[in-house]
Amino acid sequence: MKQDGWKRIIVGVGGSVIILFAYGSGMRGQKKALEVVKQERRVLREDMRNLQLITRGREGILHQYVALNLLDAQLGQPKVNGHVLDAKVLQSAKAHLETSVRLDATSDADVDDLIERLSNAKGSGDYASVAKELRERLMRIDVAADLETPVTIKAPSLNDVPKQPGPEIGR
Repeated sequence: MKQDGWKRIIVGVGGSVIILFAYGSGMRGQKKALEVVKQERRVLREDMRNLQLITRGREGILHQYVALNLLDAQLGQPKVNGHVLDAKVLQSAKAHLETSVRLDATSDADVDDLIERLSNAKGSGDYASVAKELRERLMRIDVAADLETPVTIKAPSLNDVPKQPGPEIGR
């Protein structure tokens, strides 16, 4: 009976060692897989940030085109019966240019000086010169080449880390 007890202990210990060895080997394999997943996550986050910057830039350019369209529409109306330019439409064009500047993503067609000129414009000639200059700047932007240019970004800060779901304290 004593031999059976020792055999059971040896088999039990041996089985436990094999199970622990298998568990440890599996964990080592999972660690490598986890590192791969972490690296892929870093790459995807960088790609996502690049796409956000490109989207922000396109949105800024879109606001500049809307401003140009508003200016062209006002300047293209016939000058019948002492027609004057609509101040609300001109203010809207200026607001679109200011929004473009606030997006801080369109370095190709900076419009700070055009906003100033639009604010100080006195007549349709001044507005026409602003529209002409804006059109020239927008025509110089090569959107296709810009999409292929890699965007270099700074490393994400702790503010960029997504908040993990969990219980809210103090709510």
